[in-house]
Amino acid sequence: MSESTIENIKSLYGNTDTNVLCCDNSLNIIWINSLAEQNFSKFHVGDSVANLFRITNFEDILNKISRKESFNISILFEGHTNYSLFANPIIFNQTVEFYLLFIYEQQPLSFSSIMKTKSNNEIERILTALAGQYRSPLFCVFNMLTPISHALEVYEQYDTLEYVKHISKSCYKMIKTTVNNTEYQRLSNNAYKFNFRRVNLNLYLSDLCKSIQILLRSSKITLNYDITDDIIISLIDTDSLSLALMNIISNSCLFSNLEPQINISLYKQNNDFIISVSDNGVGIAPQHLDYVFDPYFSYDPNGNPFAGSGVGLCIVKHVITAHKGSYVLSSAINKGTTIVLKIPIIDNEESAKLLESNSANYIANKFSPLYIFLSDFTDISVF
Repeated sequence: MSESTIENIKSLYGNTDTNVLCCDNSLNIIWINSLAEQNFSKFHVGDSVANLFRITNFEDILNKISRKESFNISILFEGHTNYSLFANPIIFNQTVEFYLLFIYEQQPLSFSSIMKTKSNNEIERILTALAGQYRSPLFCVFNMLTPISHALEVYEQYDTLEYVKHISKSCYKMIKTTVNNTEYQRLSNNAYKFNFRRVNLNLYLSDLCKSIQILLRSSKITLNYDITDDIIISLIDTDSLSLALMNIISNSCLFSNLEPQINISLYKQNNDFIISVSDNGVGIAPQHLDYVFDPYFSYDPNGNPFAGSGVGLCIVKHVITAHKGSYVLSSAINKGTTIVLKIPIIDNEESAKLLESNSANYIANKFSPLYIFLSDFTDISVF
């Protein structure tokens, strides 16, 4: 249980924009995520959090731990910077296995000042805190679903196991909504930290498509892809582009017909590369086409008022614009929808080595965008 729990913690919090520590029930560090390693370079596995932050009321905290309680305290680091530390227990068999510690820097903050000044640091801090408040309890739910599902399998309670799967899918929906809303706010407020690197688009997109095919093989959805033989190397931010593509593909899956097909292509056109995503789904009515890229506009032809958060295509717009590209959407009722992304090829051979791409990385991480955006359409176990 411990090893699988640690791996899930690494998947969920390894690259998040929050300082995260995983500790034992004496608050000795077991694992540190990448951001905390940067911000707290003196932290090492085995160190005591009590000593690092000079926590004076440590006995009170140990009492809370013995009662399996969460706690939130103000702390000092190196004697001058105030931080807020939120600790959440990971419980198994009524025993606290680990504590997850989320560390936020405290600064004077008011909502009105943010709206007036649009400080990227303040916006980022609020979005990170909000995302953390959702992710932490959701992770606890996921953590408990694993032993529950295994116990149900042992006792062959397969009908009840289906309810556990529904709970899991609902958790993924909440994570998807959290990811989309926080990333949209970062993008729309110029607080998103783009990391443009040299990428072989052919390998990047083919690996992404192969991974999607693996996840969708238990569904009725067929995904085909056609990648040009012309090698395309360009500076892109793979995280944001993957987020944009997964929103498009998720929409194609959601608004599919009885025999859904999704076609993805990559080709070169002069000094640009083109990514096209088309489907044979229900399409978009003409009267709605002018609004699909507007924030919080959501329409489901099946009448579901909660089909989505309404920011998926807004994310696509911001991401492609940041890549100095353009986008075109065309659609017809009961014939399908096509989105064409056109991005200029920008390369600098001296800027960095080629970013490696590997489909196994997508599949191994149960909290990657693939699982988050495709969880509704696959029966692959997420436990």
